[in-house]
Amino acid sequence: MRLPDFLIIGAAKSGTTALARYAGQHPGIFVCPMKETDFFGFDPVAPPPGRLWDDARHTFPVRTLPQYAALFAEAGDARLAGEASPLYLESPIAAGRIRATIPEVRLVAVLRNPVDRAWSGYLMNVLQNRERELSPAHALRPDSHYVQVGFYAAQVRRYLDLFPRDQLRVYLHDDLTSDPAGLMRDLFGFLGADAGFVPDLGVRHNEGGYPRRRRVNALLNHPVLKRSLGPLAPEPLKRFVNDLRRRNTAAAPRMDQATRERLSALYRDDILALQDLLGRDLSGWLAANAQGV
Repeated sequence: MRLPDFLIIGAAKSGTTALARYAGQHPGIFVCPMKETDFFGFDPVAPPPGRLWDDARHTFPVRTLPQYAALFAEAGDARLAGEASPLYLESPIAAGRIRATIPEVRLVAVLRNPVDRAWSGYLMNVLQNRERELSPAHALRPDSHYVQVGFYAAQVRRYLDLFPRDQLRVYLHDDLTSDPAGLMRDLFGFLGADAGFVPDLGVRHNEGGYPRRRRVNALLNHPVLKRSLGPLAPEPLKRFVNDLRRRNTAAAPRMDQATRERLSALYRDDILALQDLLGRDLSGWLAANAQGV
């Protein structure tokens, strides 16, 4: 039974998709084609089975170890295999389940300024018609999932309490945007792959946006339409819908300054705690939050 050698554990909306796609280009690395298996975040005894503590949208498509191992059956001769599930960082049970199942696994996290991460998460759900709250200020209230998952210090500490520090590599979203080639060299070295391989970094992944017309967006995200666009759907239909989706997507708006300042104050102590935990200067996050960039 083959299980992963590395896991990209989060955080959501911080660059995990790009990291997984770039890593998957390496000839010695197999990345599970199912992004967000969420296997280690599934709790078989939670009521209802496996439901996340505040988000019923997680359906947990992989619930047993044989099902999970089957996802890596096509790894073939690849020296390394891995998967990306951003849920693992925020989940209160994932770290323990990973430790019990694959204790030698390499863990990779990429963290984004929590204010920007919260805003990006909100915009993504609006674009996917999963967020009906028209007031960002209310959607981003302190007890919301968008905000709560940005308190990284306790999430990272949960892994450091269970794994040796040299099994966890934490990057920043800023690293991925400023020097993606350097980050990938370091990542390949950390995983034990050939660090000389250079992936194609020209394609952007999981880009956001904002719907121009909410009713059109609701139609484009209707479950019936999504099911009709499966592998057997006519290509002209797929092109038509994708073109309509592009024309209905505008550039993402910026967060209003009052909301940014409120979230900045809320996250300040956690950012400082994370800075001490990682031994890395995060003053840039504090400055960006204060300046509203």
